[in-house]
Amino acid sequence: MSNRVRIAICCISLLIMIIYLNKRAVDPNRQIINAAFSGNWEQVEKSIGPNTDINARADNGTTLLMAASNKGAEKIVVMLLDGGADVNASCSNGITAIMDAAAQGHAKIAKLLIDRGADVNAVDAKGHTALIIAAENGHKEVVDLLLQRRADANIKPADGNGALARAATNGYSDIVDSLLSHKAEIDAVDLKKRTVLMKAAVKGKDKVVSLLLDRGAKPNIADSEGITALMYAAASGSIGSAKALINAKADVNAKSNAGTTPLIFAANQGNIETIKLLLNAGADPSIRENSGRTAFDMAELKDNKPALELLGAKTPLQRNQPL
Repeated sequence: MSNRVRIAICCISLLIMIIYLNKRAVDPNRQIINAAFSGNWEQVEKSIGPNTDINARADNGTTLLMAASNKGAEKIVVMLLDGGADVNASCSNGITAIMDAAAQGHAKIAKLLIDRGADVNAVDAKGHTALIIAAENGHKEVVDLLLQRRADANIKPADGNGALARAATNGYSDIVDSLLSHKAEIDAVDLKKRTVLMKAAVKGKDKVVSLLLDRGAKPNIADSEGITALMYAAASGSIGSAKALINAKADVNAKSNAGTTPLIFAANQGNIETIKLLLNAGADPSIRENSGRTAFDMAELKDNKPALELLGAKTPLQRNQPL
């Protein structure tokens, strides 16, 4: 191939690229999408006209309606809906406009979308619904709206953590209460068989733990490793949650698959107040886990003198004698 031919091919390719880029630059739909993503709603409003593709998308599939719903641009949302925007369109990761509104707590926009036919139980690529997203982010007004409009409180995404689990983990007791009032499964478990109560206990969300127990959560369910809510509370030092669980008849001497008791968990983590609480509730310090260690042994490994005093300083000979 001669140099002239190569140069001609390069010139033609460059010309095609310039034409393509120029077309993108002057494409009115591209301009309005860019304005929406930059938050220039005045420009978006001026640009919406009879020739506007109301369902134009960005490269990731996001529509104007999704962008406006996410940013709380209520006036633009109304204009787009009146212009025939697809209320249930989803982008490349499955997110819809109602999910965008839910994520940001825009209750008025969520209502507008629902009134125009938004699917409140649509799921994104990970299985999240608008309700799950709103519950995780603490947007109670949106949660209540979605529940009133028949959102399913028991849909769970791939990881098994539905709306109730996410609200409980983050300590949103008011949302937990709303979800339970709409028949959310109180003892629902994730892929590792961990209950909502366990998730709240390990995070020290005392108010949520008490609420769940008051509403009938079972305190002695064990996960796939045999760990109970009280064990999680003991390991994390969540004293308030541990008290509530003990008052609800949680077994203070339950053993995990490894033979670990709540007291051993507490001793291993050096949680002095929890050790006191468990001992006063009848926890047996002589129980050994599968490795043969007691709570005292765990405290000794950590050189935790206050814990050793609580658990009873025994001589090595005494500790090694069979029970």
